[in-house]
Formats: sequence, structure tokens, C-alpha cells
Amino acid sequence: MIINRINYLDVFLMFFLLIIYANPYLRNYTEELIIAGILFCIIFYHNSIYNVIKQNNIGLVLVFLLISFDIYHIIATGLKSTALIRVSAYYVFAFLCASALNTRFVGVYVKTIYYYSIVGLLFYCIIYLFPSFGHSLNLIGELFFPNNTTNNTIIIYTIESSYLDGTLNYLKNPGFAWEAGLYSIFVNIALYFSLFSLNKPTVSSLFNVINLVLIGTVLSTFSTAGYIGLFFIILMFLFSVRTKLKYLYIISFLLIGISSYLSLEYLGDKISDQAEQAFESQNRFGSFLLDWEDIKKRPLMGWSRDEKILFGDDAWTLETHRPNGITNLIRSYGLLYFLLLGYLWFLSIKRYLYYSGVRSRIFKTFVFLAALYMMAFSQLVLNSYFFLSLLFLNYSNKRYSYSQNK
Repeated sequence: MIINRINYLDVFLMFFLLIIYANPYLRNYTEELIIAGILFCIIFYHNSIYNVIKQNNIGLVLVFLLISFDIYHIIATGLKSTALIRVSAYYVFAFLCASALNTRFVGVYVKTIYYYSIVGLLFYCIIYLFPSFGHSLNLIGELFFPNNTTNNTIIIYTIESSYLDGTLNYLKNPGFAWEAGLYSIFVNIALYFSLFSLNKPTVSSLFNVINLVLIGTVLSTFSTAGYIGLFFIILMFLFSVRTKLKYLYIISFLLIGISSYLSLEYLGDKISDQAEQAFESQNRFGSFLLDWEDIKKRPLMGWSRDEKILFGDDAWTLETHRPNGITNLIRSYGLLYFLLLGYLWFLSIKRYLYYSGVRSRIFKTFVFLAALYMMAFSQLVLNSYFFLSLLFLNYSNKRYSYSQNK
């Protein structure tokens, strides 16, 4: 695998882009960190950003187009205009990150997730082998980095409390995120880029060091969405491999997947239980049903990002928390916004694959979208700053330099 030269400044920016959304403590300081991120991009990457804007200003037009949805909600719902400044900063930061990293964006992302996965696995193994160390980290997180989730964090790693208190008999790996499910999505997307960027994919590609670390990391999350996403990405990769034994590999992997689904409690049993409780719970399926009722009332433009418009004083509480990332986005912004994001992701990924020189680009682009939506069914991830940055890749430069042609 070849990833063109990546410097530590790039890795820091990418990690910053990921962690300020995903980390439960840092989310308390979103506005301040976004401003810091914007200044960081301008100070250290002003030449790259200037060249992108000079070559193609469509990215800026796109920023204003996305902001226009929030302008509509301010007019239609009476949302405070100060919210527009905050949301505009989100899009500007995402655009600046895409422009700053430019042709290196995907390569930096894969490498950053790979580097961090090693760190995360080290924490995971130490906590598993020495639970007392996990309890100490948990106490440090509770004292110095309080947050509104059930898991404590020390910023660079989040401690899964359900294992330490005996609620679960297996340890999940949440990485830098608020929970393991969200972390698994970022790792799976890195695995997608690593596998589907290959010009001549082979089954052995699954077993290079980077991909093994990424696969092992997803397995350590014990996340239902993560496992489903991992299974789908590997299965689609096997379909893309040109070998006489392709269908033997596919059938074997399908059997492994079916067996895992039927035997693992956090796969088949969990999905069945949540489906049965959909009308009584706000789990992923229950959230879908509740959101759908709200979507039907405002299908095109949604209710706005501010939950108070819909839920009043109960906004942002456990009583109104709905973790289905797809219907949550549509409920907030409407079908037009949701379809626009899908179209822009499609253009960006297809163009990236084009300049990576791979075959079957349309198929592989749909694999990306299908994997993303499949995993987003259980996580609020589609409006994360990383995925917003992906919207602008189609306009960041004429060519990508990420390559792993071996």
C-alpha cells in the first residue's frame, strides 16, 4: 500500500476534524473549537486554500447553498439568527479542511485512522487485561473531563463503563468517540477507502497490515452497526476482486456472516429485540417510526436543527433522543437537504475513484453510500464535520494523489 507523503500537521488537522465532533467532552466546546480550527486552517494552509478558491469557487457557492437551508428555518420557524452564525461556521470549517488537505484528504484520513487505531487497541488491551487501570482512567475522566454521556473520556480515549461496572461481559472499544458504534463508522470508512482505491484488488489485500489493524479495530468495538458495515464492505470488495475463486470466497464469507448473525447476541438477537420493541422504545427502529411521523408533517424542508422547535423544553433530553441518523437528518433538514448531501457525496467519491484510476467507479461509489447509510441508521453521524468535508472533495482540486497500486 502506498500513501503519498503525509506530514504531522495534516494528521493533526484530520484528527482534530474527527475528534471535536465525536469526543463526548470536546462536544461541550464545539463553537470555540470550530473557531480555533478555522484559524488553524487559515494560518497554516492559506496558500492551499487560496489556490483551491482561485481554481474553482464552486465550493464556496456550495457553502452558501447549504447555509440557505438554515436561513429558511430562521424565517419559517423563528429560530434565533445567532444560530446561523454557528451553523455557517460548521460549513466553513468543513470546506477549509477539505481545501487545506486537498489532494491528500483521503490519504491523510486513512493514515490518521490507522495510527489512532493502534493507539486505541493498546488502550483497549490494557484495560481488558488490567481492569483496575480502566477504573483509574474512568475516575480521571469523571473528575477532569465531565460529559453528558454514560462513558467517561480522557480525550484521546473513551472508557466503556458498561464493562467495568459488570453490565456487559465483553469490552467495547469506543476509541475517541462517545461510543463504540460511532467510532466503528469512521474506521469502516477508512477501510472502504483503503480497499476500494486499489487498481488491482486481490483477496490478499485484505490482509495487509493497515487493513488488518482496521478490521481488528472494528471487531473490538462489538458494535452492531460496525459489524454490519464491515461485513458489507468486505463482501462488496470480494465482488470486485477478479479471480476464478471469487464466488467460493463470497459464499464462504456469506456463511461466516450468517453464522455470526445467528450466534452473536449483539447482532441477530439485538436487531430482533429492537425491531420487536419499535413501538414501545426510542431505539433505532422506534426512532425511525417517531421521526417518520414528524417527517410527514414537513417532508421537504424539515423542522430545523434546533430541537426546541419540535420538542420545546424537552429538547436535547433522553426523553426526546432519537438515535436514527438517517431519519433524524431528514426530520431536521428535510428530504431536499438529505438528497442534496447524497448527490454531493456521490460526486465526490466518484471523482476520487476516477483519479485513483480504479474500475467500476459507479458500483464502488454506491457501495460507499450504501455502507454509510446502513451504519448511519443507528448513529447521528451524517452531519459530522468529516462527512461535511467530504461534500467538498469534488471541488477541492483537479486530481487526487492517493494511491496504493501494488
